[in-house]
Amino acid sequence: MDLPTYAFQHQHYWIEPDRTVGAATNGTDGGFWDAVGRGDTSRLADGLGVAPDIVNEVLPGLTAWHSRHRDASTLDGWRYRVVWRSTDVPTGGELTGAWWLVVPATLTDDARVGAVAGGLAARGADVVTVAGTDLPAGDSPAGVVSLLALDDTADDTDAGLSVGVTDTVTLLQALTTTGFAGRIWCLTSGGAAIDRFEDLPHPAQGALWGLGTVLSLESPHSWGGLVDLPTDWTDDQVERLVDVLADGREDQVAIRTAGVLARRMVRWPAVGIPERRWRPTGTVLVTGGTGGIGGHVAEWLLADGADRVVLASRRGMDAPGAADLVARHRGVDVVVCDVADREAVAGLLADLGEDLTAVFHAAGVLRPEVPLGETGLDEFVD
Repeated sequence: MDLPTYAFQHQHYWIEPDRTVGAATNGTDGGFWDAVGRGDTSRLADGLGVAPDIVNEVLPGLTAWHSRHRDASTLDGWRYRVVWRSTDVPTGGELTGAWWLVVPATLTDDARVGAVAGGLAARGADVVTVAGTDLPAGDSPAGVVSLLALDDTADDTDAGLSVGVTDTVTLLQALTTTGFAGRIWCLTSGGAAIDRFEDLPHPAQGALWGLGTVLSLESPHSWGGLVDLPTDWTDDQVERLVDVLADGREDQVAIRTAGVLARRMVRWPAVGIPERRWRPTGTVLVTGGTGGIGGHVAEWLLADGADRVVLASRRGMDAPGAADLVARHRGVDVVVCDVADREAVAGLLADLGEDLTAVFHAAGVLRPEVPLGETGLDEFVD
């Protein structure tokens, strides 16, 4: 069905379907494959001009081949990947009003901070530098540029996050309580790779990209975007950064020597990609294994060759359905382990030893639908 567009912006938000997907067997050869699918031996024999016995011999192979390619065609219609495309952003755009530049308290003297502040001011912004997450009282700014992610040292929550990421969560919550009406932009440096050949010197900053994607969906009117810059910024790259902020149409951008690249989702069919089929062997661990997904995964693993499947659950055999899984499937073991407990997980892995060949992580906790700006830091870390 046709979906509505915005009143003064007649551009469809949704990705238009590729009408060519699956068309390979719907053209002049559609009748042939239709007969194969229905097992119509007489029609095939007449059309090919051969005896029905010959058709009966090759029909099973044709049917299997057609089924595989039909499934592959369907899957091709579902496959996408993220790429970075060069994009033209208007240059020389002006900024107005107050802009807060929020920086880590430990990096206030960093040359990169001064470069961004100078770039914003040169385009007309009234720049207010804010150290840490203690925001100044008063009027709401027109925009906020956060450099908090540059502090990628480990925080004290023992959750594998950086100080910059957890401080960004605190900043977003503080802005929510102030009734912030502008737009917030979050910067990283070496936190996103534009291809598999590019070095990723600060992967901890990449966690901010997942956080920003969630915020863009929850608060589209106050979200500006994410921008990744190289480790060392040049004046030209700061100029491109300000161009992106002034234009405001791209919300996921990487700035490199070659220019401005925007994140895009494109179709990625499997045609021409060598088929790779993984088969389980030895012992496979499934976290959250007694849940609905874990049970299905366990059945598939055993059917495809796993010798033993270990289902980790916080309640062990007391979990609903655990006893039934063990009774129905030889080779299934259920163990008590809370995967949020680092020491418990380490002990389980040590017990499994070298027999462990793969891990399927199906554990998760469903929480009430609370916007990110209202989510406490403890809940975010959990």
